[in-house]
Amino acid sequence: MDQKRGHSSFWSRVMLLASHSVLRQHREVVAVMATYEMFLGGMLVLAWAIS
Repeated sequence: MDQKRGHSSFWSRVMLLASHSVLRQHREVVAVMATYEMFLGGMLVLAWAIS
């Protein structure tokens, strides 16, 4: 009985670590997307200002 409970806690810990790593990767992707959008927006404003 105790072994099963330990197994479930082990899996909950694994799920927690997995979700944490996914959130971290997602945050990095969001940061890259935001930087790319800022760069794209700057280029559009620059092109509009030149023309």
